[in-house]
Amino acid sequence: MCSATIAITALPVGTDPVAPALRSDAARAKDATKLGANGEVLHSFATLLAHLGTLTRNTVEFSQGIQIEQLSVPTPLQRRVFELIGSPIPITIGGKSTEQKH
Repeated sequence: MCSATIAITALPVGTDPVAPALRSDAARAKDATKLGANGEVLHSFATLLAHLGTLTRNTVEFSQGIQIEQLSVPTPLQRRVFELIGSPIPITIGGKSTEQKH
């Protein structure tokens, strides 16, 4: 048999346990300026995905039938995102990828 101890403490008078949390001054400043503490632009998930979507690979075909792959240069933000998730920047479509060197 297992025993458990439960400590029951009373909430301070006037405290509503389900009241919304108060936002800090720093949170209000971020919301108003859309900038982080170090001046970087803050993104929503949707705007971040839209920005990542600008990283492109284009196939260029010359008149002799020669094809080359042209990669867009990742922006500093795109590089940082891939660094944070611990993944190389994909340079091929499919399961294989190697890191792009610039």
